[in-house]
Amino acid sequence: MAIFEFNGTLASGASTRWWTGGSGWYTHGQLVQLDAHPLNPGSQLVYYDFGSTLGNDGFWTYYVSVRNIGPSIVNYHMRVWVP
Repeated sequence: MAIFEFNGTLASGASTRWWTGGSGWYTHGQLVQLDAHPLNPGSQLVYYDFGSTLGNDGFWTYYVSVRNIGPSIVNYHMRVWVP
């Protein structure tokens, strides 16, 4: 299993869409887990709208959206687990 990690920042009410995968990621359609964790005390994130696509090259790409539902800017840490 491989774990990839990313960091991001979102303003209050803002959202973003993350994607990962592509060349070299052939997971045979196995579940890839993506999640985001806030790093600021009192902040709140939701992650939603998961998706995946299988390209003509046989590689999978995975998607997830992240929204800051807290009252202030939030820094967050994202992890992606690949089987």
